[in-house]
Order: sequence, then C-alpha cells, then structure tokens
Amino acid sequence: MGFDAPVVDEGEAYIGLATSADGVSFSRFARVTASERDVEGGKHHYRYRALDQPVCGLDRRAGRTTLWVQREVPGIYGEGQDCCHKPITRLEAIDVSRWV
Repeated sequence: MGFDAPVVDEGEAYIGLATSADGVSFSRFARVTASERDVEGGKHHYRYRALDQPVCGLDRRAGRTTLWVQREVPGIYGEGQDCCHKPITRLEAIDVSRWV
C-alpha cells in the first residue's frame, strides 16, 4: 500500500511517497521527485504548497509501479509566474517500484 502527497518541508517542495504493509503504520516520506514551493500573488512570499501534485493512486502493471504527477498545476504559481506566464500543465509518469 502506498500514500503519495505533495510535501513542503524545511523550505523544500517535493512529491513524497510513504508505504505500508498493513495500512496502519507507514514509512517516512521518500522523496520521489523534486518540485517548487508556490509564492503568494507575485509578492515573493513563499507559501506551503508544491507547484506539482500527485494524481490519486498508483498504477501497477507488469511488475512496474507508476505514480502520475501533474506538473505546473494551474492556479499554483512559482517565482516569476502568474496567470499569463506559466508553463503548460502536463502529466509525468514516475517509476516508484523501488519504494513499493
């Protein structure tokens, strides 16, 4: 069993994955992929969200476990970004087999 989440910890943003054999006790978050922290409306005040968000669930096929991450989620802005200046959102498949 796995639990994925966007994590902002000690100033760093990343997509984390915690695993469990029993669904009760989970491991610490493994840093699956880096992200960036969001800023508040062009004011350069950092908040506690990641620009990238995991898509719900894990996909297991042919011995490979994949976590899908939505990069550049609309409405969450990084340094120098706003509604008119932001990369296009996209999905990225990340192999997380070594953690599950």
